[in-house]
Amino acid sequence: MALNTPIGLTPESFNNMITGAGAGYTSLALTAGMSAEEVSTAIQTALESGECLGATRGGFSFDFSYETRDIEADGKTFPFKGSTTLTVMNASVATTLLEVTPGVLSRVFSNSELNEDKNHMRFRMQFTEDSYIPEMWFIMALIGGGYVGIKMQNVLNIEGSSPTTTPDGEMELPGNFRAHQASLTDSQYGPAEVFWFYPAPDEP
Repeated sequence: MALNTPIGLTPESFNNMITGAGAGYTSLALTAGMSAEEVSTAIQTALESGECLGATRGGFSFDFSYETRDIEADGKTFPFKGSTTLTVMNASVATTLLEVTPGVLSRVFSNSELNEDKNHMRFRMQFTEDSYIPEMWFIMALIGGGYVGIKMQNVLNIEGSSPTTTPDGEMELPGNFRAHQASLTDSQYGPAEVFWFYPAPDEP
């Protein structure tokens, strides 16, 4: 009898892979169970209303890392189930933005303040309630159709930015956007969620 080669690749593998850089949005009314077609409409609406993060370079780099602590006790020789506790969870995304508009810069610089006409920006010396972006969505396309969406809440760009110009290229605005819990009591789940949106089934 021929032996099977131990590989993880299946006929569906390619359909489950993400293609392209994806895009970020500051307002999308998405919920679990929505179809990919409904998400596509929401994306277009956000793009037309200026709720897209804009052009990026290098895509998005997500960090959902966490720190753990092992409980030490006499007689413990190995880690046991329940002896490792979660102490800190990070939910952030790094990207490089290219458009230099009041909307983009106000998101890159979380301590910024725009005037009413949106043609003058100042920088505050502290974060305020309106420094936080209530929601940010990052939408990526699946090769087989549909989207994967990552939702982050109460987002700040925690590093500011060091814009760079070049004689033969475009200014780059790097940013590292981190999600935050709404309050000290909101600690059961982290401030980030992942959604899958699939195409609606064909009508019989």
